[in-house]
Amino acid sequence: MPSFKTTIAFYQGTLRGLHYQLRHPQAKLCRVVEGEALDVAVDIRVGSPTFGRWASVLLSAKEQNQVYVPIGFAHGFLTLTDTVHFLYKCSDYYEPADEHGIAWNDPNLEICWGVSAPVVSEKDAKYPRSPKFLQNIYRSFQGNETRYHADRKERPSWRGTPASIAPTGRSGCVWPRSIGSFEPF
Repeated sequence: MPSFKTTIAFYQGTLRGLHYQLRHPQAKLCRVVEGEALDVAVDIRVGSPTFGRWASVLLSAKEQNQVYVPIGFAHGFLTLTDTVHFLYKCSDYYEPADEHGIAWNDPNLEICWGVSAPVVSEKDAKYPRSPKFLQNIYRSFQGNETRYHADRKERPSWRGTPASIAPTGRSGCVWPRSIGSFEPF
């Protein structure tokens, strides 16, 4: 993976996302180098059997864990401590003109963030809820199906202690939870 690095600092209660790029997709390797954050990925791969499902992991500087978010997933996080510093390694450059997003509180995704009123940027607050975001994705895929079509080799690879991983999706809200082991989808 190319080493495009970004370090970003946030304060407790900040929620970012859910972000993705369609024409310049990015895989991301994320970790927290100070503090803790709940990291969330949503499968937006057209044709995927897990399309629209999500998974989360607790990233912690203390645990020194990280998460790989493959191409075809929207990404977001919630900061859990007073100060959180993220370190990203991305597979492609950030392209502002290609930035898209899904509302963090989309009722059809049922993501369990554990908060009801996080600090959300003005830009992130304007992201659409489904089905509008689905229309954006399908429209962008026309003529470009192979780039994002479900590929079982591109599954999320959660790296962390088993106790920090929460199984998620539409079956219920379980955050945080100790479970022993976890296959995301």
